[in-house]
Order: sequence, then C-alpha cells, then structure tokens
Amino acid sequence: MQAVKLAESYVGTPYVWGGASPKGFDCSGLLQYVWGKNGVNIPRTSEQQWKAGTPVSKNAVQPGDAVFFVHSGGDVGHVGMAIGNGQYIE
Repeated sequence: MQAVKLAESYVGTPYVWGGASPKGFDCSGLLQYVWGKNGVNIPRTSEQQWKAGTPVSKNAVQPGDAVFFVHSGGDVGHVGMAIGNGQYIE
C-alpha cells in the first residue's frame, strides 16, 4: 500500500508538536500528510481524525488504517498508522 510505504519513509523524522511536514511531524500530522499525498483529505488533529473515522474491530484493522490510543477518560491521546502484523508507525 502506497500510504504505508510513504509513512515508512518518514521513520526517524523529528517529532515536532503541531508538525505536519517532513521537517517534523506530530502523530496526527504524519497521518494527515501521508494520506494527503495519496489524495485523501483527513482532519488535522487526532481527536478530529477519531471523530471522522469509522471504527473497526481490532481483528479488522488493515495496513493504512489509523489506530488510536484513548485515555481512561475517553480522550484520544495519540494516533498511528497500522502497517500489518500488529505493528504501527507513529
């Protein structure tokens, strides 16, 4: 999948709070950038991405899907991209 390959090419890019470019990404900025380069527009923040997506069970997650990490209070705290075999890029 093209989006996964592109995300993998940015492994090692510096973390930058609010970053959404190859100069530096935060978690949601990486997903927005990668999917944007693949012609898919998604919201900017992990919370917005969570609300825009369609939930699937853990068993149905496919490479390229967003995987979210939710705090015990219900707030989304982090997002990554599934790459297969139970792994993800963040």
